[in-house]
Amino acid sequence: MSPYCDTRTLFLRPGSPFYINDELVFKYDPPRKTNSGYSVYLLPNLWSYITCDFRKAKILASETQGKGRGFKVALNQWRPYYFASGKKDGYNCKKGHMKLFAVPLPRWNY
Repeated sequence: MSPYCDTRTLFLRPGSPFYINDELVFKYDPPRKTNSGYSVYLLPNLWSYITCDFRKAKILASETQGKGRGFKVALNQWRPYYFASGKKDGYNCKKGHMKLFAVPLPRWNY
């Protein structure tokens, strides 16, 4: 399963959980004269996510990697993942936009 994540809107089935080995696909327009572009960062912890502190964050995708088919991130561990756009010193993150967290669940095969 590959949920599609637009940086402005999430297209996920309401109430559907993430599972280990799911992939998120981030798609966004490259920089233009009318926008400065976007990026995808993995923040290290909940506090960094809440405060939009990118000092210890890891960049996963640059401004150009979200074009076309987008950039995929595999949720391959049972742990929280905190994502946000860090452009313009985290402006969109601080406004509560372009950020999401996911905690993938194990798949139980009955």
